Amino acid sequence: MDLLQALLDGANVVVDESAEERKGGAGDLGKAFLSAGDKQLAIIFHVPKELSAEKGVTMQEWMDALLAPVKDTMQILEQSEEIAKVMVPGDADAGRFPLKMRDECTAAGFAFLRQKGLIPADDDDSDDDVNYAEAAGVEW
Repeated sequence: MDLLQALLDGANVVVDESAEERKGGAGDLGKAFLSAGDKQLAIIFHVPKELSAEKGVTMQEWMDALLAPVKDTMQILEQSEEIAKVMVPGDADAGRFPLKMRDECTAAGFAFLRQKGLIPADDDDSDDDVNYAEAAGVEW
């Protein structure tokens, strides 16, 4: 969980425009980072309050959707208004493998965001690259 926290901190760093390598800059975006180890799945969520109000989706709603496949075995380690940390133990005997759980959670979370209109539907079969930021109304 410490490494996921470091990842989140790095993603949220304010971009130094004068730096040769620009890192961070995602402080105003909602994120869920999932890390599947040998014995457990660790997840950290970050949804800024302003984003929740603007998009009409709370962190709890997103968590509930993303964690639906593992709701019976997950453990919420910490939860605040903007950040939550969740651990899901694996159990090979019960068929709960961290990599499989990660994939199931990712799919559930993605489906929820798509249903809420926060990720554009893939109605177009063209080979054109989709600019998801532009489609979501994010200006660069």
